[in-house]
Amino acid sequence: MIYLVDGVIAMQNINPLEWIWEPLIPRNCVSILASRGGVGKSGFALWLANLLAGEGKRILYVDAERCGCHIKQRTEDWTLDNLSKIIFTVENLEDGSSQTAAPSTLVELHQIVKDCLPDLVILDSLTVFARSLDTNRRDHMAQYLEELTKICIECNSGILLLAHTKKKQQGEDTLTLDSVAGSGAITDLARSVMLMDFASDADGRIITQLKFNLTAKSKPLMFKITNTGIHDVKFQDAREGNTGTKADRFRLLATKCLSEGMSKKDARQILKEDGASPAEYGRALDWASSQLHIEWMGEL
Repeated sequence: MIYLVDGVIAMQNINPLEWIWEPLIPRNCVSILASRGGVGKSGFALWLANLLAGEGKRILYVDAERCGCHIKQRTEDWTLDNLSKIIFTVENLEDGSSQTAAPSTLVELHQIVKDCLPDLVILDSLTVFARSLDTNRRDHMAQYLEELTKICIECNSGILLLAHTKKKQQGEDTLTLDSVAGSGAITDLARSVMLMDFASDADGRIITQLKFNLTAKSKPLMFKITNTGIHDVKFQDAREGNTGTKADRFRLLATKCLSEGMSKKDARQILKEDGASPAEYGRALDWASSQLHIEWMGEL
């Protein structure tokens, strides 16, 4: 029943924001982690499941892509001390073996989540989970995300939904919310949207939170993926160094130049010498100026 009360009373019983993994994954919400194939989001999700399980959180990993053999290989190559604390959904095969599996409907998923009440559900991936839907139709995906959110709220859980990005267009140097494959309803209705890409280091990766409508967005998360696991995980300060994607590198350099009092003209020359095209150094300087709250009067 809905009833009317004044603001003080209304706010008394509203639960504050609660984190599953601060500052990227909130409870009672759907979060999105998207990348192109081969960047390593499934591996990162497995690493995160192991990390959170070690903190005492209950993790449900639902592998709709049936990549159990790849998960098993990672568990043998990586140090995953808390694997026994992660719950997987599996199915038995006729030959007596088993493979990772996923419920075929949201009703089945809802029942599984109610049965085990995890802190975080990792769904890998949206493409397979929503295979019966047209992911480009806004009405289909809006209803799908709304149902996932209801599961989160009822079970006091969070959902991390792995997704794919569209192929980069020629000349495109960075990922945006529009890069996530499918209808815009996917990113509209998720609370936290993160995009994962290669960094300038050969083993490096960067996760950028492009949307978070509950608090300020986080700093980029930097890490490395090697044959032995995920290493050197840290949140990157905007002025720390020359890492990240090409666009991020130019943004960091632009921020460094402007924060040191350099003129826009001189900063442009530094970026040009670092390999930035006119469009790239223009975007980098605009971004850095916004971050530093600099308003330019003419060409300074």
